[in-house]
Amino acid sequence: MSAHSLHQPSAGPNSYGMTPSWIDPLDLFEGPVLAQRLNTPPRCYHGRVTLNPTRVGCEAGLVSSGVIFPLTQLSGCLVTVTLDIHAVVQSGIPRLLQRALAENGSKLKFTAQGFER
Repeated sequence: MSAHSLHQPSAGPNSYGMTPSWIDPLDLFEGPVLAQRLNTPPRCYHGRVTLNPTRVGCEAGLVSSGVIFPLTQLSGCLVTVTLDIHAVVQSGIPRLLQRALAENGSKLKFTAQGFER
């Protein structure tokens, strides 16, 4: 399909004197650029999933095989995977556990970790 055969919305206000909200005003003046964007595959992917904390290994494995691995097979694809952990303990985190978590995070090369009151 050529860029000229794409349907182009009218470049003016509707009968109510307003430009439809689904039209990016810049696209009204950049028809060929819009056509090129529509024909170009996306270059980036991002996703977020909440894992069951009692099944992290199993669920992370499914995420790895279903999403991460296929992306790593694309030539020139750079994949970054981060793991965010957020825990709330109503009674507070015991001091000994705080120390263990901090030491383990350090040994595991966490780039950020901390505690909040």
